[in-house]
Amino acid sequence: VCIDNDNLSAAREATDFLCSLGHRRIGYLGGSSTYFHCADRKAGFQLSLIQHGLTIDPQICLEINNITVEGTERIQALLSHPERPTAILTDDDILALALEQQCINLGLRIPEDISILSFNNSLYTSMTATPLTCVDVNSFQLGFEAASQIINHVENPNLMATKILVPHRFIDRGSCCPPKTK
Repeated sequence: VCIDNDNLSAAREATDFLCSLGHRRIGYLGGSSTYFHCADRKAGFQLSLIQHGLTIDPQICLEINNITVEGTERIQALLSHPERPTAILTDDDILALALEQQCINLGLRIPEDISILSFNNSLYTSMTATPLTCVDVNSFQLGFEAASQIINHVENPNLMATKILVPHRFIDRGSCCPPKTK
């Protein structure tokens, strides 16, 4: 039984949105690619960059397992890079919050200096200093479908395995804008 989103397509669409705003140097901040959803989101991000003829720069594409001192230092290094990205896609709201905090610490304005687009649409995304534009993975529906499938398979042990893709949606809250011209 598999209940999930099409994370590859969702990340591709999110990156396409950043490209449509004119961003050409887009960073990525995600969890470990050992997790399927993280790997799919990173792959969707990379696919979009390739389709737009943009370079995948490993120096601005980070995988961070936990928000620790080391993780925070890596985010600071990303934001202090001489050719800092104009936009960053994060594969999780918690990472987006850590990113936003480091932007504030470095005096970077969201979205004027850097655009942030996140995944999940947790409660926090609408409560940040600049409410975050995000991909809503419809977590309620994911949980509902998972519980429903567990019940179905407990009551009917001979059921065939199922795969359900829960649709995502895009929520634009204003943390993304076209990049500044130099």
